[in-house]
Amino acid sequence: MSRVSTAIAVTGFLFSGASLAEDYRCASFANDVYGQDAGEASSSYKFAVSRGIVDGVFVASQRSPLAVSQDQTRGQFRRAVAVRCSSHPDETVENAALTVSGLLPDASEYRSMAPLDFNLAKSSIVGTKVSLSGDLSVGSDSATLYSDEMNTNSIKIDISQLAQTDREYLTENCTGLCQITINGAVSKFNFSEGLKAESIAHE
Repeated sequence: MSRVSTAIAVTGFLFSGASLAEDYRCASFANDVYGQDAGEASSSYKFAVSRGIVDGVFVASQRSPLAVSQDQTRGQFRRAVAVRCSSHPDETVENAALTVSGLLPDASEYRSMAPLDFNLAKSSIVGTKVSLSGDLSVGSDSATLYSDEMNTNSIKIDISQLAQTDREYLTENCTGLCQITINGAVSKFNFSEGLKAESIAHE
């Protein structure tokens, strides 16, 4: 289970409103938060839903029930999400909140490597967080990444710890080959080194 799903399961919080605010992106959320701080009231239903999602992520990150005594800290968290949203205007509010909370790894944590360089260095970088791009072919809990279509620079990818939505995307789109970026930690399994996937990025 991923860090995101584990934290949410602990609190019992479900992102039931996420689909309702899907087209309400980070730029709008940041504008509404800054407007609220300036004393402007927002009547936007999507802002209310997105604010609820942000507060839910805050609860998950704190591992404690939402309480009035946490209002100031919760407000600070909302503003931190708004700051990220200002620099990532097209990101979803949910992803921005998860990234700010630390529940979702930020791609900037990962060292970008070419598959060939990864294969040359993998035995000496176990535990390192890396980002790999290439053509992915998916099985059940594992996958293989190629730098080009079915060439010899292949890398075993463990996808068992990915979030359910990411695994569903791979199952639906990558049973043949798909262009993908995989973020994860270099790990040793099946007597060799590969990548334990933590998140994916795709167009």
